[in-house]
Amino acid sequence: MKWNTIRSIVALVAHIFHAQTKHIEAHYRFIRKNKISREIMFTHVASNDELADIFTKPLVKTKFQRLKEKIGVRDLKWVQHICVL
Repeated sequence: MKWNTIRSIVALVAHIFHAQTKHIEAHYRFIRKNKISREIMFTHVASNDELADIFTKPLVKTKFQRLKEKIGVRDLKWVQHICVL
């Protein structure tokens, strides 16, 4: 390959890569700025307590019930009981 062809390929790949990652850079800058100014705080969440699991993974019934309660979802029977009162 000629040098110009290689340079063109590298430029094209760099442009495509940048187009795919520029939103990540913006999110990173936003998070970093707010972390430094202490507008947002990060805390460790044990994998057993990760609330997003209820939406992203198949769970055993006990873990599903525990996470469901943590995010505030109630059984329909509970709602009907309140409405009757």
